[in-house]
Amino acid sequence: MKKIFLNFLLMFSMGYLATSCVSEEKDSVMKNGVGGLILNVTSDAGFQSRTVNEEDYSNTAEYTVQIIEKGSSEIKKEFLYKDAPEKIELNNGSYELKAFYGIDSNASQDNFYVEGISSFNIDGNDVPVSVSCVPTCAKVIVNFSDDMSEYFTDYSVEYTTIALKAELKTALWTKDNKSPWYLKVDKAGEDVEAVINFTRKSDGKSSSVTKTYNMTYGKAWTLNVK
Repeated sequence: MKKIFLNFLLMFSMGYLATSCVSEEKDSVMKNGVGGLILNVTSDAGFQSRTVNEEDYSNTAEYTVQIIEKGSSEIKKEFLYKDAPEKIELNNGSYELKAFYGIDSNASQDNFYVEGISSFNIDGNDVPVSVSCVPTCAKVIVNFSDDMSEYFTDYSVEYTTIALKAELKTALWTKDNKSPWYLKVDKAGEDVEAVINFTRKSDGKSSSVTKTYNMTYGKAWTLNVK
């Protein structure tokens, strides 16, 4: 009997999002008084999908902005970026500017989370601070060839990350799936595991192949299975 073999052609799309985070930090001795913060929030959330509207993430007007006092972690100011005043007065001291948008989850096909943080000091002067928000996740996509259904009754890809493993969960890409998974990953990078499962039509036997790829914030992995 003629044997049918499954060949996997794996193509890795390694596109880091361009990220930038510019801040001005001064080391002068803190003294009593106030200064002004002039802020600028930008987004490098370049993911695109059929279900997540990228325009929602590029529109920084809806981003939440927090000004946090270092040491106490107290939120001194909080507002939507569209409501930000031209200049924000703050007492002298050390702060963090945090901007974010979206829903923070370990795995989702409906949304993702972007965040940016910059440190700055106020010492009686006006300080311009910029923060660039980037996804705290990676994006995975599977492309099954059109002829897979001719040879297999079922096929899928099961993803595992550190965050998902802690919950004893996986992210499943079924044979009919069309939308990317956004997976929370470690900022320093981690090996994301993809288990490709398939069941042959010829004899009903099931098997799997495991692949791993190191991913970090804003990275994408396209897995082509043929």
